[in-house]
Amino acid sequence: KGFLAEMFLEKKFHNLVTNLIGRDLAYNTDPSLTLNLPNKASSKKNYLFKDWHQEIWSGSSASSIQIWTPIFQKDSCQGQLELMAESHKWGHIPHRNREPVEIPEDAVYKQLDVQQGDMVIFHSLLVHASVPNEHESPRFAFPQYVRNFHDKDSGFEDLKSWDNLNYS
Repeated sequence: KGFLAEMFLEKKFHNLVTNLIGRDLAYNTDPSLTLNLPNKASSKKNYLFKDWHQEIWSGSSASSIQIWTPIFQKDSCQGQLELMAESHKWGHIPHRNREPVEIPEDAVYKQLDVQQGDMVIFHSLLVHASVPNEHESPRFAFPQYVRNFHDKDSGFEDLKSWDNLNYS
């Protein structure tokens, strides 16, 4: 718990997030780790490999943001994230069985090159996917959610545990 609070109160991160969603912050206190196994570049072979999706499909609120950071990887671009730039502005993408039905033809794809310990901050509507891990070792990452505790939950986030972090 202390580690999460310290991470979210880091000055550069804190300033950016409070400018985006306000000063009354809460963070999810039941974090998880994601694992991207080598040579299992399919959601059929590797449950933790995620094809194109929005976090809102899994119950995240439209008022929350996600933080994703690699915590163990041998090389940069080792099974990280690819995203569709500006896709959070499209709103909720129609999907069937958590697979997008409609993606605009002019979508711009961007594969990230994140260093171990960097943070990627994005909206729960951003369309993103796992990048295949073609290295010999697994990649672990730490996804985490932050929200303004005054915003009404539009998903299932009230079923998660939250702790207030910062007050205006």
